[in-house]
Amino acid sequence: MKKVKLLDDKGRIYGNNYVKCLQSYVSHLSCSSLYDLCAGKTLEIAASGSVLLTNTFAGIDRLFDTEKQCYMEYKPDGSDIVNIARKVLNDRALVKEITSNAIEYIRDNHTYVHRIKELLRILESLV
Repeated sequence: MKKVKLLDDKGRIYGNNYVKCLQSYVSHLSCSSLYDLCAGKTLEIAASGSVLLTNTFAGIDRLFDTEKQCYMEYKPDGSDIVNIARKVLNDRALVKEITSNAIEYIRDNHTYVHRIKELLRILESLV
C-alpha cells in the first residue's frame, strides 16, 4: 500500500485527507462513558469503513440499528477491550460485515438529506 501524507507540516488534517485518515485504520476506540454522551466522531468513524469500538452511551440505540451489528461494544470497565480488538484485527469477515452494516445504516438514516426531510416534517406538523 502506498504511504500517503495525511498531515500538513503543522500536524493538521484537511479535506479529503480527513476521510483518508479515518479509512486508514481498521478500528477506532470511542470512550463515551466519561460523560455518557456520543463521541463527536461516532458516525464519521462508522461511515469511513472503520469498526467503531465503543461502550454503551445514552442514545446509541437511536444512532444505529439494533437488528444488525454496526459497531463492537465493550464493557463499561473495559475489561474485554483487548479481546474485542484482537477479534477485529483477526476476523476480516466480521470487519466487512460490521462496516457494511454501519455504512448502509448511516447512508439510509444519517445524511443531510435525511436531516432536512426530518426537519421539514417537524416544521410542517407545527403549521
